[in-house]
Amino acid sequence: MTVARDLNVGQHIEELLSEPVDVACPNCNAHAVVVALTAKTKVLGRPRRLVCAACGLTRDHAGRMITVHRNGFDPWFDLPLWHTASTPWGTVWAYNDDHRTQLRSFVAAALRERTSSGGWRARLPGWMTSATHRAAILKAIDSMP
Repeated sequence: MTVARDLNVGQHIEELLSEPVDVACPNCNAHAVVVALTAKTKVLGRPRRLVCAACGLTRDHAGRMITVHRNGFDPWFDLPLWHTASTPWGTVWAYNDDHRTQLRSFVAAALRERTSSGGWRARLPGWMTSATHRAAILKAIDSMP
């Protein structure tokens, strides 16, 4: 089913990173989360903690010196994201459930409107935004854990 439209209001990736980020635990490969330890206003500079409920692993990160744009990895611990799926054109990934939901809505939309020229939607690769690949990309998103 195709969603009628998606409105790009210019949401930046940093806004998605204000929520917990789902990753694969480096110890047991189960689902783990990276959470902010403080409520500072600067999302990217917040200290973070990696927590795995399956094996009990915890690690802290000072919140500095991060790389936001390493596709498929979290920006603090450089761990593989939990929500990933391969396609013939590349890997589809999401930081968390909210990001996955927004990505699915955007890909499924027949009409993609913009109120801003910025934001993460404007930076998606062409293969992901192509109507030709829509069904395969949606299938990949739906297959993500």
